Amino acid sequence: MARTKNRYRMATVEEMPCQAHRTGIYIRLSKERTENWRNKSQSLETQESLARTFVKEKGLTVTKCYIDYEYSGTTFKRPAYQDMMEDVKKGVINCIVIRDLSRLGRNYIEMGRLIDKVFPFMGVRFISINDNIDTLNGLEDKKSFEVEIKNLVNDLYSKDISKKVTTSHIQKAHQGYFIAGFAPYGYQLHKEDGGNRLTIDSVVHPIMVDVFEKLLAGQSINQVTKYLNEQKIAIPAVYRQTRKVYRTEQDNRQWRSANLQRLVQNPTFHGSLIQRRHNKTLSEKDYIQVDDCHEAYISKEEYQLLQQLIRERRQTRKFTHPRTANRYRRLVYAKGKATQMPRYCKHFSNTKSEYDYYYFMDYLYGSEGAERQTVYISEEALDKIVLDLVRSEMKRLGTVKHMLSRIENKRNEYLKDYQRKIKNHQSILVSLQAERSDLYLNYRIGGMERVDYLSQKAIISSKIETLSQEIAHYEALKRQIEEKHNEQVSWIKHLAKCQKQTVLTEELLNVLIERIDVDVDKSVTVTFACQIGGDGCD
Repeated sequence: MARTKNRYRMATVEEMPCQAHRTGIYIRLSKERTENWRNKSQSLETQESLARTFVKEKGLTVTKCYIDYEYSGTTFKRPAYQDMMEDVKKGVINCIVIRDLSRLGRNYIEMGRLIDKVFPFMGVRFISINDNIDTLNGLEDKKSFEVEIKNLVNDLYSKDISKKVTTSHIQKAHQGYFIAGFAPYGYQLHKEDGGNRLTIDSVVHPIMVDVFEKLLAGQSINQVTKYLNEQKIAIPAVYRQTRKVYRTEQDNRQWRSANLQRLVQNPTFHGSLIQRRHNKTLSEKDYIQVDDCHEAYISKEEYQLLQQLIRERRQTRKFTHPRTANRYRRLVYAKGKATQMPRYCKHFSNTKSEYDYYYFMDYLYGSEGAERQTVYISEEALDKIVLDLVRSEMKRLGTVKHMLSRIENKRNEYLKDYQRKIKNHQSILVSLQAERSDLYLNYRIGGMERVDYLSQKAIISSKIETLSQEIAHYEALKRQIEEKHNEQVSWIKHLAKCQKQTVLTEELLNVLIERIDVDVDKSVTVTFACQIGGDGCD
């Protein structure tokens, strides 16, 4: 789940006098956008301007603006969205304004639950500007159905876009195009009709040539890292943001050996691309490798020699047993960061014992010039905290048998309701079809004028079309409920396996948990892969 793009969230707070409706503006820009099809109407600035103009016209008070940048609408685990819902619970805001329904989310079941149940229960006024929706006086039945249809369309659109983007990326990767968001340090993107190619960055080129020469001459990673810092070479992240090769007086960020080693081990530098490696759902056989697709810094032989030198230096450590695999791979993050926390190992040896100490460490940077903060936690401590949180979740949900029974009853309740609606609609549909047939016979025998026939036929046909759409909608809801139920059952069964575990296995961690956030104070937040309410199948 390692990401290379810079994701961020913002929340601007304005001191304004308290009014009846304390309004929060929610803005989202999807991560699926690209420079080729970005629509200005979907930009953050335009969304905020539209919302603020509308709010001003309605005489509402803007308390806070929540912004999720490059987050998909298919998930509601977005930082700014979560902040907004917390503020709703605390009473900071009691009115939410969005540009249109798709900005809030593209999962139609969750959207329906929010609009029909959650917001009314919490006393929140919900406004979608472009959809002409305002729940101040509730939603009429017709408008409620329109909302459901739009949510369904948004959901299907999101899935279609995701599939098309994935297919396009795979095709471009096989053709040797670079599909990531930005080029590795030492390269730059060159746009072609078919996609992006990597070309040598002439500014950074002398630095990387120097790095490879020193390493191939026998210098260690630590020695070269020290050299880069002595030369005040800006780290890749800073160069990518500022295009400045050297550090400024305000920039105290330095190269780290682990980062340099990771950089020079990238096969990109000998002209090869191995792509799709950062997708946690894929196995190694799904990676796409293309050789000789761009200009190289070193030959393949030099690259292999370099990797051998790195391995030999690592093997000089004085212990005999190998390192354990990282069970938390692609799960642990410093709070608020999009890249996973690196895992480190320290080996301790004395006359009595010999052991490895594993820990996770990363850095958080505040505003410009702010002192960096270290995020650190040992693997042993993390194991205990995560296991405690998992057991707390088990306790909250109750026994497996009871929970399975509750979600089964909830599923059956939904399915029964949808099936009843489908049956009623089908009955009405049959009657309307018969009515249309009778209308035609009456017209054919001269019982009515052509104008009257066409007018009444159009009305009946419109009703038939509407009923057919509603039936398709409820059938889709049934399938969605079944899919969600199966996911929940699988998740609960895996959760039950944790009862006798002292340390969670890699399999259980990846099935049960989506993300683990570690803060500077070592507090840990676990986001479970499946969210189940304590009172049923939410």
